Formats: sequence, structure tokens, C-alpha cells
Amino acid sequence: SVQDMLREAAERHEAAARGSYSRVNTEDRDGPRRQMTENEFLQQQRRRKRDKVKDMFETICWFIAGAAVLYGTDFIKVITSDPRVNRPVFNLGLGIMCIELGIFFYLIVFLRLRGETRTDYDKVCPRVIYAATVLGIGLFLCLLLGLWPVWHWFTPFILGILFMFFLETLQFV
Repeated sequence: SVQDMLREAAERHEAAARGSYSRVNTEDRDGPRRQMTENEFLQQQRRRKRDKVKDMFETICWFIAGAAVLYGTDFIKVITSDPRVNRPVFNLGLGIMCIELGIFFYLIVFLRLRGETRTDYDKVCPRVIYAATVLGIGLFLCLLLGLWPVWHWFTPFILGILFMFFLETLQFV
């Protein structure tokens, strides 16, 4: 209770004034703290290892799917020389992609070199995350509209798989 906590605090204060040691309360508000048993520790280690293997398996699956889409659709040749691509919209998307990469470089590399931490984004540059989100939506729409004449209804799936491919590939960098 609150009275017990106040009494313990007063006892600690008196003991500190006398220069003597007083016992510290080891109970949390939720109950007594306890050490993790060896069995619980081993279960936690197994769970972490299992999650790591699962994440790596997922990364490999996205990598295989992305490589298959790149190869199966001949993506590079299509975006460089296919006349069906809506060039003005697609090139606008490429311009937005360059801006996005600049924002990511700023957030990931430049701020880290200045010593800013990940949680400081809201303080240092509060509008950059919102700008990156809006630009990302615009990028997806421009690429979708630019490549729609080539693959029609498959275009969003192709772009989604390639997005995850490039996102998961960053784990290997």
C-alpha cells in the first residue's frame, strides 16, 4: 500500500542519514521478482533461434520469388526498351525513387554519422517520415500506371513482389 511505501522510503532515508545499510524491497507492484530458471532460459534461446531461422527462410523465399519475377518478366529489358511502357509517368516514378533514396540516405547514413539515434527522427526531422510515406505512395502509383500497359492486372503483384525482394535483400547488405 501507499503507507507501506512511504514508511519504507522514510526508513531508507533515516538509514542513509546514519550511514547504515537498509534492506531494499525486492517486490514489484506486480509481485516479487524472480530469477529466470535454466529451463526458461533455454526455451527463450530456442525461441530466438527458431525465430531467426524463420526470418531467414522468409527472406530466402522473397529472394527466390523476386529473382523469378525479374527473370520471368524480363523486367530490366521491359523497363529500358519496351515501347508499351508509359514513359512520362514511369520516368516521374523514377524521379520520385531518387528523392526517396535521398531521404533514406539522409535518415540512415547522414543522421547516424552526426550521432543521432533512431528515436530522434521525430525531434530532428519530424516531417521527413510523412514526406517519405507520401512519396512512396506516389512512387507506387507512378510505377503502376507506367507499367500497366505491359502487364495489366499482374502489375501490382509484380511490383509488390519486387518491393519485398529489394526490402529483404537489404538484410544481406
